[in-house]
Amino acid sequence: EEMADYNNRPHSSLDGTTPNEAWANHVADGFQPVEVTQAEEEDLFRPYVKRKTNRALVEWLKNKYFHQALEGHHGTYVLVGYDIHDAQHVWVREIDMTEDGERPGRLICIAEFAGNEERYIPVTMEQKAMENRHKARKNRLQKHMDQVDAELSPVSMIEQSAQPVFELTEPAKPALIINNDAPVARMNDAGVPIFKDDLSLARWALENPEILENHHRAVLRDCINNPAARDQFRLEDIDLTSLANIVRSTPESD
Repeated sequence: EEMADYNNRPHSSLDGTTPNEAWANHVADGFQPVEVTQAEEEDLFRPYVKRKTNRALVEWLKNKYFHQALEGHHGTYVLVGYDIHDAQHVWVREIDMTEDGERPGRLICIAEFAGNEERYIPVTMEQKAMENRHKARKNRLQKHMDQVDAELSPVSMIEQSAQPVFELTEPAKPALIINNDAPVARMNDAGVPIFKDDLSLARWALENPEILENHHRAVLRDCINNPAARDQFRLEDIDLTSLANIVRSTPESD
């Protein structure tokens, strides 16, 4: 289709006529073309790659092609032509050296697919390109998944949350066990809040920073310095920055 479109399009180098019109004009003037055969025409559009023969075999895309005629060319380089849609056979030609470089020369044989260690059917150039695209897309998606997974890794969490405001230096003390099903708070006989989990204490501290007691601050300090507790607080929408500021700014009493 591309060739037909090209030959039917006016060209400035042909004084505005199409290649087909120019051809017809020359024929009308007595030109007698020597046209190529159907097989030669197909070969004009066939891609070639340089390969080295090994006994009676040539290899392309890990497909091995065999022909007895290749025995006489063992160890030499040849040009292997292929069809991007059909990998059952290849066209093996000698190499002609011209001023423009290497060109396909005499046809040695049409070698047939002989099988290989990895496949039961030959792979075409089209299929190979599809596999390469699939592999590249899969690698890109895997890198993206690795980045997503890294966002939830403990190391990543620690790095993201390693801000000076959380670097509390008071010696660590035992933290309360986190239990999201526990009540928010209750009072003891002296009217002091009693918390059964760190999360309830953190929520209460954010709402009542002015009456936070010394032992409350100790528990919250340990939680802020503990990666697992810190992650739990984030999942429960606890403002860690405000909580840390409350723990640091509240005056301690004996």
